[in-house]
Amino acid sequence: MMNKRCIRCNDPSVLVCSRCGTDYCGRQCQLEHWAKHKLTCRQSRSTTTQVSGTDLLKKLINSIKFRIEGSIQVLISHNLHTSSGIEIKIDEQIEQMVSGCHWAHIKCIGDGPMKDPVPLTFRFENYTYESELYRSEFENNLPNPGHDYTVMFDM
Repeated sequence: MMNKRCIRCNDPSVLVCSRCGTDYCGRQCQLEHWAKHKLTCRQSRSTTTQVSGTDLLKKLINSIKFRIEGSIQVLISHNLHTSSGIEIKIDEQIEQMVSGCHWAHIKCIGDGPMKDPVPLTFRFENYTYESELYRSEFENNLPNPGHDYTVMFDM
């Protein structure tokens, strides 16, 4: 296993530049190196960091997940023993999700009890994506929606 090192002081890396992925040991080293780093940061991002189609899909789905996570948590917290996962069905093609208003039908699936993390299945007209959500951070005093419901969200 390769240990990444800070570009400035060579200590073990604990964070990276959010624009290009350059490794740093901490915020202080990143700040002190910025004057030099900013000259190459954009160039590194455009020439050496390439985002694959899979990465873009993952970011898009994580964005959707973030927007509807509260609704998913409510459903999970009240169906821990009767369901084993959550399905999020969006009756659109994934390419249509970039902007605008959308509907997601969220329902419990399978027989319980739910594990931690809870499996999530995102189903679009032309794509299926498996994800998860940790239930250990939820509060159990949320309103009870039943076994399914529909939410609207904006992108």
